[in-house]
Formats: sequence, structure tokens, C-alpha cells
Amino acid sequence: MPAGRPRKPTALRAREGNRGRRPLPPDEPQVPVLALDDPMPDPPSTLSEAGRVHWFGEIGTSVHGMGVLTDVDLTALGILCEIYAEWVKLGNMIRSGGLTMEHINIKGETVLKTRPEVARHEWATQALGVYLGKFGLSPADRARVSVVKKKPTQAQAAAAQAGAAPTGTSKLAAPGKRLHPREKVLDFFGHAG
Repeated sequence: MPAGRPRKPTALRAREGNRGRRPLPPDEPQVPVLALDDPMPDPPSTLSEAGRVHWFGEIGTSVHGMGVLTDVDLTALGILCEIYAEWVKLGNMIRSGGLTMEHINIKGETVLKTRPEVARHEWATQALGVYLGKFGLSPADRARVSVVKKKPTQAQAAAAQAGAAPTGTSKLAAPGKRLHPREKVLDFFGHAG
């Protein structure tokens, strides 16, 4: 495998407008993108119950709503949902049990030891970052993808005329408020507060 940055998928390069002006590979397999009007496809049968929640929840709908999901990406999306489910589960375990635990060593002394969940959570965080990037969901990758603006729905237009906040806006950010990076991740996945 060559060293350096991994090759960017041609679909993402095309969505960005082929900024480098290099010719797109003509012999790359062409896989049709699922239409935004299509319902979310069924998840792989190997997906856990927690993974299914995220498939039909924030992750699956985000990827499908970006207009970059194809039939051949469904397994990778399933892996992303499983990693995210594991990341959430481990985060909850760490919040409830703490970062450390008491351990009695060979000498009979009680010492503090890092919980095994902490290392697994760090792994899940790294894997989550990799898979979010593969789907253009990391902030850097998302900034490079241009999306065609949709016309507002009648409900959104009516809410804008009435002065209400449009649907689909941030749950955490008040106007003019800057979010901490962790809050941005939570806000992105719809976990307010």
C-alpha cells in the first residue's frame, strides 16, 4: 500500500466539484447512489439491536440524507453504527463507574487501576473517527462536500414567517453561542444537554 493520504472516493471528489481538476478515473465501478426520496434500506442481519437503533436514527439518516449512500456501502454503514453503539455504551459505563477502580495487588495493597472500559472507549473513539471520515461525517470531510440546497418545506417556510426556529436546527446552540467540540459532536448526533 502506498504511503500518504488515502485516496478520496470519486463520488466525494465529484460532489466537491473536482477541485484538483485531475481527470476522474474512467474505469472505477459506478454504483448508483440511493435517492433521497427512497426509504432507508434494511440493515444487515448481523447488526445488533443497539446498532439498529443508530441505523434508523441519527447516523443512518445523516448518511442517507447527505446523498452519498449506495447499496455497497451498507455493510460499512452497519460497522459505523456498531462502533457508535459501542462508543455510547462504554461512555455510559465510564460515567456510571468512573475512570478508575480499586485493585488489590500481590502485596495486598489497594491501588487505583484504570478500568478496562477506558481503553476500549479510546479504541472506539479512534475507530469512530475513521468511519465518520469514510462517510464524510467528520467536520473536515463534511466541509469539503458541497450539497445542493433543498427548497424549504411548507412547514419550514411557515415557521420562518412566524418567527419560530426552523426544524432541524441545533438543540444546544443558542444564537451567538459557541459550542465546545464535545458539544458539537453531541449536537451532531442529536444528544442535547
